[in-house]
Amino acid sequence: MAHLNIDDNQMQTLVAAAALQVITPESRDKLIGDAILNLLTPPTKDRYSQQQPKSVMQEAFERAVQLTANEVIRDHLESTGVKEQIKAVIVDATVMALETKRDELVANLASGIAYAFTVKHND
Repeated sequence: MAHLNIDDNQMQTLVAAAALQVITPESRDKLIGDAILNLLTPPTKDRYSQQQPKSVMQEAFERAVQLTANEVIRDHLESTGVKEQIKAVIVDATVMALETKRDELVANLASGIAYAFTVKHND
């Protein structure tokens, strides 16, 4: 006997198409309107944060703006040579810190390692 395998994406597409075919045009319009309203309306409360909740559309727009800004800045830094200058400054600063503050850095690292070995972690 042959088996029919349908992945999750195909099943969602089939169920959505079937649902839209069996409801009335008025119900379909209300469903689409409610879905759009849901995308534009922020939730009343975010359980994990004290910040004002955002709608799905607000989050998507902010994410797109951030990705675009990152791309523009990355392109600018690479095309103007600023990226290489920043790298050189970071290397110089690291060398200077290791040369002038070596003993202090070693003491801080040793303290952090010792703390990690002695602190009791909740499992």
